[in-house]
Amino acid sequence: MRANQNESNLLHVAAMAGHADVCKLLMDPAVAGIEFRARANSSNSRALLDTASEGHADVCKLLMDPAVAGLEFRARANSRDSMALRGAAEEGHADVCKMLMDPAVAGIEFRARANSCNSMALRDAASEGHADVCKLLMDPAVAGIEYRARANSNDSWALRAAAKAGHADVCKLLMDPEVAGLEFRAQANSSDSWALCVAAKAGQADVCKLLMDPVVAGLEFRAVANSNDSWALRDAAKEGHANVCKLLMDPVVAGLEFRARANSRDSRALWLSANAGHADVCRLLMDPDVAGLEFRALANYSDSWALCLAAHAGHADVCKLLMDPGVAGLEYRARANSNDSRALWAAAKEGHADVCKLLMDPAVAGIEFSARAKAFDSRALVAAAKAGHADVCKMLMDPEVAGVEFRARANSNDSRALWAAAKAGHADVCKLLMDPDVAGLEYRARANHINSMALWAAAKAGHADVCKLLMDPEVAGVEFRARANSSNSRSLGAAAKEGNADVCKLLMDPEAAGPEYRALANYSESRALCEASKEGHSDVCKLLLDPAVAGLEFRARANHINSRALCEASKAGHAYVCKLLMDPEVAGLEYRARANASDSWALCEASKAGHADVCKLLMDPAVAGLEFRARANSVTSRALGAAANAGHADVCKLLMDPEAAGPEYRAIVNLDSSWVLPP
Repeated sequence: MRANQNESNLLHVAAMAGHADVCKLLMDPAVAGIEFRARANSSNSRALLDTASEGHADVCKLLMDPAVAGLEFRARANSRDSMALRGAAEEGHADVCKMLMDPAVAGIEFRARANSCNSMALRDAASEGHADVCKLLMDPAVAGIEYRARANSNDSWALRAAAKAGHADVCKLLMDPEVAGLEFRAQANSSDSWALCVAAKAGQADVCKLLMDPVVAGLEFRAVANSNDSWALRDAAKEGHANVCKLLMDPVVAGLEFRARANSRDSRALWLSANAGHADVCRLLMDPDVAGLEFRALANYSDSWALCLAAHAGHADVCKLLMDPGVAGLEYRARANSNDSRALWAAAKEGHADVCKLLMDPAVAGIEFSARAKAFDSRALVAAAKAGHADVCKMLMDPEVAGVEFRARANSNDSRALWAAAKAGHADVCKLLMDPDVAGLEYRARANHINSMALWAAAKAGHADVCKLLMDPEVAGVEFRARANSSNSRSLGAAAKEGNADVCKLLMDPEAAGPEYRALANYSESRALCEASKEGHSDVCKLLLDPAVAGLEFRARANHINSRALCEASKAGHAYVCKLLMDPEVAGLEYRARANASDSWALCEASKAGHADVCKLLMDPAVAGLEFRARANSVTSRALGAAANAGHADVCKLLMDPEAAGPEYRAIVNLDSSWVLPP
């Protein structure tokens, strides 16, 4: 085997494992052969790259030794932008790093350069906290004056990496002009004091202090806490690092002109801490002694948005602080009625009853600033009802809690809260909204609002229990009960389309819906039957056609609109439904669907879609009736044309079969030149 095969792969494997003796043999021309010896510089000195990361100093020395590896084949430490140095630096192998940069070991022209790739080796070492390695990389005596790592490279990236990881000793080194060099020292105010931001976010208080220290970081290079609208403070506040926030706002630590300002960007730091529930941080940000009288966070900024966020997240303690004049300041306290009491809506939506109570309490929120449950058409009630928070709904309508003049009104916006609860199937909430003792006699929800929209929503979703409540005169009120026949019995159409058979039965039941308000299956030309037929809900179709269920005079009529229901079922291929619609015992002798209606349109639809079984039924006199059977030769055998153009050979055969279609009604070819049989 040849030692230089596959880019000297054997040498790479041996070097990574630290087998110095094996490496020596593979590179020895007397052992491996002059032309077959392993070459240490193969693949950009890959063997050296990986060995340096593993920390095998003795192997690295051999690979770079011209006497061992050969003058032209020795490994080059500066290959691939001194990647070997980066690997060793990241892993903290100081001895290897020193060797790679030593011109006596690596060669003057091949030594690793610590400033390669924007001093990436320094960034990697700093990120891992290898102070000794960082010192070596920046030392001109070790790395070379022109090749030393520069701590200010790439906007002092090495400093950001060390600051984020909390390596205070490394940060100190990077900013030290004696270690890093006066012109190359890291600058803590680079990129809007980004190093301070990452340290603050990670909660590295000691690092933050160093970065802002003019003695350590340099008077002109110290981090500025109010940079980029006090971004560092926002990050620390969001994460709940109270000690860091205090440092950033301290004029002694951060500097009087550079201290973070808690009111920056509409008191954004307060929003973030309130949303996360950091009460201690919120208190600090609003404290004039800590944040400064002119820089304190203002809880009423942006329509008291901090309060909205805290309310939405359910942080009752934070909400209390934001509304407390003793903490937030009399003129700056959050106002619970801001933006149409949006905070109350946010809390109600999530079901935070304790927060809702606080927001409406005049003793906590202030008489003139307490939340109004009736605001914006009682939208807080709508949100709570939709989510099924019965306890919150009760509270919002309670005059003792919400206030007689500010209580939520269940009939607001056409009883929208009832519609929302009905749609979601929250029966307990619906009951509360319609209860005059809970909602108030004049404010109770009305189930017949907007043509009984709540009933339509519940029927569509299949909530039979809710439908029953909405139509119950004892629950909804005699004059306000939902009417199943509203808007041409559209609730029945919605339930039929979705296949909710139990709901359909209820809507047509005179005892449940009321004799004068029951849904009528024959309304809108028996639209409910069409919808059910289209979707293939045979059980619903049967109910709609049943005189005992739908009522003798109100039963659906399968022959309405030229037997439209049959057309829909035929098109969708619902054979069983088609059979039901044409059955005189089910649909009624005078109301059965007629397959020959509209020039046998149902047959055309079935033929086009390729439903052979349906076509057979439609033409069968025993099923469709002798006088009502579909005629395949209607409109110059239009059904045959539809099947032929769609390529349904089996259907074409049926339509032309005298036994299936009838000798006098069979389809005939070439009656019309508007369609052509496929070859």
